Amino acid sequence: MPDAPLDYIVQLLKRDGGVFIKKFVTEEDVDKAYGECRDRIDNDMEWEGDFFPSKPRIRLKIT
Repeated sequence: MPDAPLDYIVQLLKRDGGVFIKKFVTEEDVDKAYGECRDRIDNDMEWEGDFFPSKPRIRLKIT
């Protein structure tokens, strides 16, 4: 929806947990942000602790 009102965007954000907004930031800003966190992303290690499960559990409820 081009030129969506802010209230509508917030409603979708609350409902869906995220939104895509085209041309919200410049491509240069996205590249800069990626460059700033690239080392962290590339060197991410697999979690080996006990607090979070190593594999997600999927539960289906059929009614």
